[in-house]
Amino acid sequence: MFFKIGALARRTGLTVRTLHHYDEIGLLVPSHRSEAGFRMYNRDDLARLHQIQALKQLGFGLAQIGETLAHNGVSLEHLIVQQIAALDRQLEQTTRLRTQLLRLKAVMDRGETPEMADFLVTLELMTMHEKYFTPDELKRLEQHRRDAGTDLDQCWATLVQAMRSLMERGVDPAQPEVQQYVAEWTALAQKTTGGDPGLLIKLDRMTRNEPSAQQQSGIDQVLLDFVMRGIVAAHAAIYAKYLTPEELERVMRGRAQTQSQWPPLVAAMRQQFSEGAAPDSPAVQALAVEWKRLFDITHEGDDGTLKAKLYTAYTQEPGLLRGTGLDFPLLHFAGQAMAALPAA
Repeated sequence: MFFKIGALARRTGLTVRTLHHYDEIGLLVPSHRSEAGFRMYNRDDLARLHQIQALKQLGFGLAQIGETLAHNGVSLEHLIVQQIAALDRQLEQTTRLRTQLLRLKAVMDRGETPEMADFLVTLELMTMHEKYFTPDELKRLEQHRRDAGTDLDQCWATLVQAMRSLMERGVDPAQPEVQQYVAEWTALAQKTTGGDPGLLIKLDRMTRNEPSAQQQSGIDQVLLDFVMRGIVAAHAAIYAKYLTPEELERVMRGRAQTQSQWPPLVAAMRQQFSEGAAPDSPAVQALAVEWKRLFDITHEGDDGTLKAKLYTAYTQEPGLLRGTGLDFPLLHFAGQAMAALPAA
């Protein structure tokens, strides 16, 4: 059975012009032409069209789609599984929003005015992700989710449950059983963000600031702090390979004092860096003052020896930056900003 281009356009909701364009760029060349020269599409063509449209919905551009299909990079079966997973996530978000809207309607049906908190919850559900991520970043997060090759939501749910159980039992974050899950946590964060520290710091900020994000993920401030203590313990074990016991104690004491102050500062500095701000611009200089203050808590009185050892540790141990939202380009930018500060 064959479809002419007009019939295919009507059945699929696409335009004839779109199908012509797909043919012209070699993305979907019909398998047959009639004696009169009309494009004729068979079942294999429909399967390829499904792949094209599915990849478009998943955020791929036409050039990426063409390259992917040319190299047999994705099967139709795998695409359908990804579509189902994406729709499941959308359904979950839509269901939660619908439930909240029904609550608002029920209040108004009783002739009452919804409380401010009711409106705030609804608005959070409507705009939460858009508050923290650009459209391009949301596409990249979805791409990383696809690239992970596993159900990230289920992986996170299992890991969160295990970590919360250890926290509630009062297990020390430095203990091996916690450290095992800390390693899984940072590895899963890498998969979720594709190793992009900018996306990681935004996810962290959204989770910390948004009650609806905490409800959806099961990750609240208390659990995040427990995980962070586990990360700090993991870092201490790495630092111990490069520092004397006295230096290690000093570094860890400084981290304990500044731990909660770094994430928002790193996020703000990364925002300036990503926007192309100059290190000596007023906004960056204001951040550099705070960066230097926190930096000096650890390095005060240092003759340069500790800084040199820490630099060696960071260059030799990628795990020290993983999960912090930091990378070498951002550290270099912050260093330039501090160097541009007026002399005291």
